[in-house]
Amino acid sequence: MRRLEQAVTAYETDLRQRVDTRGENFKIMLVGRTHEERAEAGAMLVGLADRQKSARGPVELGNFAGFRLEFRPFVQEKVMLRGAMTYHANVSGNPLGVIGSLEHAARSIEERMANAREGLARTRQNISEMSALMGLPLRARVAVSRGGRPARG
Repeated sequence: MRRLEQAVTAYETDLRQRVDTRGENFKIMLVGRTHEERAEAGAMLVGLADRQKSARGPVELGNFAGFRLEFRPFVQEKVMLRGAMTYHANVSGNPLGVIGSLEHAARSIEERMANAREGLARTRQNISEMSALMGLPLRARVAVSRGGRPARG
């Protein structure tokens, strides 16, 4: 449960940090240079990732949507947006596809946070139900676990 609580908090932090890149708001910084054209940025990112395949560890490539953009050679065909959480994007030979995948990764935070909140609510409910069962005698717990009602007396 603690991990889910931490994940929700981290997603909330990332949402506050995220910068809108939709439409004409698109900007990405790659190796110190700001790009505002998706195709050009995608082509540069594909080339950067390809050149870093033999790196010994994570390589920071720039910034996108308010997050550090990183390539890890041991996670092939992926780049990562790093905030409080990490979001993966696919690297392919298609420059616009790479940018689309990055944009999708940045936009997926709400969905991920909703999933974590749902998991947290389910976990709390399960704990509550299990706690209620713990006070029952063994026979009653077995009956409830089989979908029945606890036997009286």
